[in-house]
Amino acid sequence: MLVLWMGYTVLLGAVVVGAAALLERGVPSRRRWLWAGAQLMVVALPLVRPVLRRLGGGSGSLDVVFGPVAPVVRGALPDLGALGAAVAASPTLADLRGPVVGIWIGASLVLLVLVLGGMLRTRRLRRTWRAHVIDGSEVLVSDDLGPAVVGVRRPAIVLPTWVLELAPAERSLILAHEDEHRRSGDPALLAAALAVPVLMPWNPAAWLAFARLREAVETDCDQRVLAHRGREPLHYARLLFDVSTRSTAAVPLGAGFGERASTLERRMRAMLGAKLTFGWRGLAARLAVVAVLLTAACSLEVNIYADGSKKDEADATLTTDARSPEPAFRTDATAGAKKEVMIPPKPPVIARPKPEEERGAPPKEEISAGPMFTPFTVAPSITNREEVIRAMEKEYPPLLRDAGIGGTVKVYFFIDETGRVQDVRIDQSSGHQALDEAALKVANVYRFSPALNRDQKVPVWVSFPITFQVR
Repeated sequence: MLVLWMGYTVLLGAVVVGAAALLERGVPSRRRWLWAGAQLMVVALPLVRPVLRRLGGGSGSLDVVFGPVAPVVRGALPDLGALGAAVAASPTLADLRGPVVGIWIGASLVLLVLVLGGMLRTRRLRRTWRAHVIDGSEVLVSDDLGPAVVGVRRPAIVLPTWVLELAPAERSLILAHEDEHRRSGDPALLAAALAVPVLMPWNPAAWLAFARLREAVETDCDQRVLAHRGREPLHYARLLFDVSTRSTAAVPLGAGFGERASTLERRMRAMLGAKLTFGWRGLAARLAVVAVLLTAACSLEVNIYADGSKKDEADATLTTDARSPEPAFRTDATAGAKKEVMIPPKPPVIARPKPEEERGAPPKEEISAGPMFTPFTVAPSITNREEVIRAMEKEYPPLLRDAGIGGTVKVYFFIDETGRVQDVRIDQSSGHQALDEAALKVANVYRFSPALNRDQKVPVWVSFPITFQVR
């Protein structure tokens, strides 16, 4: 369950990042808010997906499939040999939950320690920096760190000593850039956004969105400085290049004038290139594409069956059991109505009983000990379908249901002479522990008509599939 949810979260995150990239050119001076919103959606969208699916026309109704009652076949329960042992011992997604959770928590703790270590290092270094007033602005002067803005609650501008030696016009541009960061609260925005990759270190979309947010913070700041100061972009770009080549050390968790070479190139292209914007028609077209992508991603369903088959193949197995004249039913449960559609049964195949079967069933005490072959000529049939549907709607694990993840659990039922369920056990797992546990709870709600061996009511063991899926 957890592994599938993580994979689905990565898929949604990729869609969100792609949508933000489509819209980026439409907001040339507000890119940081676009990527901040994308960063928030990466973590929030998987949690609010059920609401979005309903708003988008998706249906969250439960699709209940009543499969055929199958007898416990003689010889199926003893040791299956090496092949059967290998299949039984094969790992499932449920088995991976413990290691995955451990790795997840460990990675998040390591990242948290690194972030807190960077904050403590900045605080320690801040005590060594000297306070100055330069061109009317209060700044901190370091030996080689900066230029940047540090601190979340009390942001301060830190400049390296070599900035003091620059021409007044160039020094004024650097101060204007850092002051824009401080006034806009960019350090606080980056600190809040960093929480997403720390919480989801396994999600590449979270890291990509954070990297694009850092770049957008600098690009937006460049645009504001150029607009307010009325400077030539070429002069500003040259200064940006000179400062970046002289910055030998970066301030931990700081927003600054100098950046990495790859980011620097994109910032300079944004300043010197043509304005890459589009009109209202282009924006409307891109918004429509984004809406389609998000709706499709939120409507995606992942149905996993025990035998690995697809949904249509699973439905094709809903046929009449060879020993039972009762056809299989598929019941659709929606908010307003429930309906049953009968699947025409195949002609029954009558198996000739073996000689030991003709002597009759073993004593009830021996039968109740565990799943075993119990002969019957008329299979038990379900008598409380509506109650079973309500139980499945109640017990379906919410996280799996919201993600559209389903599965089939085959359950052994021990049904007494009155048709009441006396014991239930897992015959074949769905691969999800949560679904297996839910299936056992639902199994205890079932009520059957008594099984008949010729004209006599008998206790029987049968295997019955319980399928969880959403439409």
